[in-house]
Amino acid sequence: MSDDAAVTRRSYTSCPTAVVDASIEHVWSLVTRREQWGDFYDLVVTRVTPPGCAHAGQQVVGVTHAWGLRLRISARFTEVNESTHSLRIDFQMPFGLRVVEEMRLAKIDRERCRVIYGCNFEFPKGWHGKLLELMVSDELETGPADSLDRLKRAAEAREIAG
Repeated sequence: MSDDAAVTRRSYTSCPTAVVDASIEHVWSLVTRREQWGDFYDLVVTRVTPPGCAHAGQQVVGVTHAWGLRLRISARFTEVNESTHSLRIDFQMPFGLRVVEEMRLAKIDRERCRVIYGCNFEFPKGWHGKLLELMVSDELETGPADSLDRLKRAAEAREIAG
């Protein structure tokens, strides 16, 4: 391995999509109100600064569980665009893992929308980044797809319930 390879952050991108049988407004409301995240993300939000609906610059701190551990996660909204129904969140995860999530919603009709969910995983430099990548490699595709599937189920269940 060259010296350049040892200092370059490694990355992996997953981009699942789904058609959701719920209005674009309903799905947008779910993803921009952190108090509802526990219904579809494996994250319990413990602090939002400043409070209120999602907006660029807002910080979110929460706890998730993985590998039998309780892990603290911090996130910052870097983009929230209601007119295009798109957002970007920069997650700082334990062990130096960074995940940049981009979500775009596209209206299909009054009762359906498409959700495009991009996750770019960035691993720390060096051997420990490579080791971390190997440890989580099974979850690089299944994690984002599972999160999107849980969002879809939550949105459709609430849409039916009214």
